Amino acid sequence: MRGVIWAAVRTTAGFAAFLLAAVLLLFVLVLVIPVRYSLLFQKDREAPGKADAQISWLFQAVSLWIRVEEERGRAGLRILGIPVHTFSWKKNHESGTRKQAEAPGEFSCQDAASENSKASAARRKGKERQNAGQGDLSRETSGSTRKHRKKRRRFKGSRVEAFVQSVSRLWALLREKETGKAASKTVKLVFRILCQVFPSEMGGQISFGMENPCNTGYVLAALGMTVPLHRNLVTVTPDFEAEENFLSGEAFLKGRLIVGKVIWIAAKGFFDRDIRMTVMRLQGKAL
Repeated sequence: MRGVIWAAVRTTAGFAAFLLAAVLLLFVLVLVIPVRYSLLFQKDREAPGKADAQISWLFQAVSLWIRVEEERGRAGLRILGIPVHTFSWKKNHESGTRKQAEAPGEFSCQDAASENSKASAARRKGKERQNAGQGDLSRETSGSTRKHRKKRRRFKGSRVEAFVQSVSRLWALLREKETGKAASKTVKLVFRILCQVFPSEMGGQISFGMENPCNTGYVLAALGMTVPLHRNLVTVTPDFEAEENFLSGEAFLKGRLIVGKVIWIAAKGFFDRDIRMTVMRLQGKAL
């Protein structure tokens, strides 16, 4: 009997150890193996545009794909090349019907005149009553309104003083050397994270134009600020003589992300002494 119990315990312990090892191995794979992503955008001048995106992991053993075309979209999940789940959506335009106003009934000019005279008489009576009771109310409310105005002025002044004091404290804190060190470290960490997330390959050619040449120039100036990001790998051709708004071309980007590196960089910033002390002091001075 003891041998049977011992064998059962050994089997259970071995199975639990196997599950734990499998979970640890999966966790390590998630941290080490990069997650790859890609995006492709295509648009003709007269045809609707479409975009295809894909996120894969473990040599495309697990992949998620998304396709958007005009007002429809599809997405799906695949594991080892086998479709597991697929769904689609479509943007619906609600078309409401306007109700026609019913024609009003016929009435004579005499009826309209009598109704106008009654309404004017009622207005006169209401104004007389209002003027009669306005004198008594003005005497009673004059003192209370003055007190209320004084309280409001005091309340506004106290709030402004508190806001000015909090701003001055924050400004004094930002000028300290420790705060400068924490800010420089934070900028470096954010830059390292962006380098991990930023795509490694991109390219394409896009043409656009608008009816107003000024708007075309504004859009071109805004796109010019993105040149340091794509390093002029995406060619943009404006058309200042376009008779209508249009967009055409093709662009793609590819990249990868190692989750373990991002977590490691974020953890270094979280456990950094200067950053934590600066955040605590900022929270204390802001209150």
